[in-house]
Amino acid sequence: MESYVDKALRWGPTAIWLMIFLLMYTHAVHADPTLDLEPPALTNVSGPRDVAPGMMAPLVAIDVNPGNSITPFAPHSVRVPNGRTLGFGFGIDKMLSPNWDIEVDSAFDSYAPHQGARQSGFDTIDVLSRMLFINQSDVQAAVAPMLSFGVGSMGSPPGLSNAGLALLGSVRGGALPEDWDLGYWRALEVHSDIGYSRILSAGSGDEFFFDPVIDYSLPYMQYLTRTQPPSAIRNLCVFAELNFDAVVTGSSAGAATLYTTPGISYVSDAYQVSTGVQLPLNHAAEHAQQIALLGEVQWSLDSLPLGAWMPF
Repeated sequence: MESYVDKALRWGPTAIWLMIFLLMYTHAVHADPTLDLEPPALTNVSGPRDVAPGMMAPLVAIDVNPGNSITPFAPHSVRVPNGRTLGFGFGIDKMLSPNWDIEVDSAFDSYAPHQGARQSGFDTIDVLSRMLFINQSDVQAAVAPMLSFGVGSMGSPPGLSNAGLALLGSVRGGALPEDWDLGYWRALEVHSDIGYSRILSAGSGDEFFFDPVIDYSLPYMQYLTRTQPPSAIRNLCVFAELNFDAVVTGSSAGAATLYTTPGISYVSDAYQVSTGVQLPLNHAAEHAQQIALLGEVQWSLDSLPLGAWMPF
């Protein structure tokens, strides 16, 4: 008989979609009905909003943006050849200075094999710290050391399981010369991580990963053109990720996996809600994972008491 926890995990992705439509409807009800019908000027001229909106946070790739945010609910439903995993992630990201933060994440998963007993438990605890060496509104770059710790559940031993380092970056059209006739293409944003980690437990090996992302940001387009799209879509970002991973040495070595993750995000100053579907692009990826439904809710801590405080 299906437990209440399993039911909650199974309906998690549906709840994310409902939340997105609810947020869109709420903004549509309270939106200013006055639209700017003047021809758009596709350069960053003076206007009612002098600060560009923040970039969208990727769903799978590591985000380069440091920030004060909490992720209370990140549901995922993953179908593998031998069964299905349902779970939800959670975490917190705290800025220590304008160019330095620390992020701690984990997840609770329930794996139901086609044959055998169901397993449930907490995933590894992942700790990441971003150190930005470029921090501008349209260009960011950082290095990020990473550690993962097993908690002794789901067949993984307790203790340090991975250690690595990633290079993170993002850029968008506003960083390009204004005399380039890019039109509405200027609202494109590009993100990427590229990194290495060493598997230290539950196997061994040298792992390399690369996750380029491209998205079209309607909030940024609105800022550039000084026009307002329909209220139901003005906070949306449509994105596509490419997720590459390969373990090249040790007992965990195997063929590289390649996935694509298209999706949509609803972005405001206080929160971001994202959902996407991850699909395999090569045989090794299909053998490891057939399809995954992913979601994430992020809330800003800036409005909370001491939430925006930085010690350095």
